[in-house]
Amino acid sequence: MYSFLEIKSLILPVHIGRTKEERQEPQDIAFHITVGFTKALNDEQTDTLEQSVCYFKICEQIKVLTSKNQFSLIEKLGFDTLTTLKTLLPSRVRVRVRVHKMHPPISHLEGGVSYTCGDFL
Repeated sequence: MYSFLEIKSLILPVHIGRTKEERQEPQDIAFHITVGFTKALNDEQTDTLEQSVCYFKICEQIKVLTSKNQFSLIEKLGFDTLTTLKTLLPSRVRVRVRVHKMHPPISHLEGGVSYTCGDFL
């Protein structure tokens, strides 16, 4: 049995952009995180937080990462987010990160740009 914990649309201001000028003003980035479990979790049965994967802590860790760094590329932002979460989470879990630059400064690009990386697709 597989189980998944999904964090959808954690939207944070990030200093990101190709040029130094673009990075001056933070841009909204949506983070979509999926944590995959290859076997049933004890917390599914026990309803306790002690052994669980805490999505609050995941969100806080991403906030720390984005508040202390600037990024030129969404690929680097995605990879750094994945790497950060892998150090926080138990080794038995798999993680997928999607970062979505919602409003890049490109004329006629309405849907933004996303980058996805992780242990599984």
